[in-house]
Formats: sequence, C-alpha cells, structure tokens
Amino acid sequence: MGILERLNRTIKWDFVFWHEPETLKELSSLDDGFLDWYNFERIHSSIGYDTPWHKLKADATLSTPVG
Repeated sequence: MGILERLNRTIKWDFVFWHEPETLKELSSLDDGFLDWYNFERIHSSIGYDTPWHKLKADATLSTPVG
C-alpha cells in the first residue's frame, strides 16, 4: 500500500499540480506525459539519483556478452 500512496503523491505533487488541468479531458491527456517524465527525466533516489531509463540502459550494457 505504501508504494501506491507514494506514486499517488508523486503524480499529484510533482506533475499534475504543476500543469493545473481544468477538465477531466486535460487531466487524461497528461497520462503519456507523466510516464515519459517519470521514466526519462525524473531522478530516483532508490536507483542512485538516476532516471529509470538510464539505469536500464546501463544495466543492459553491463550484462551484454562480449564477442
């Protein structure tokens, strides 16, 4: 439950309140923008203050067999 509460807080405070949508349609249109922001721009302390995308790329590079 704690993970969902933290995600809800992140969605509201770090994304929705900054964009201030006035209608449900505007709020719905923020979905893809949130996913891009969360995975490609927002740094996460739990993965060493990196973005999930950079962490995934780095891990994939390290585990790729050579030769």
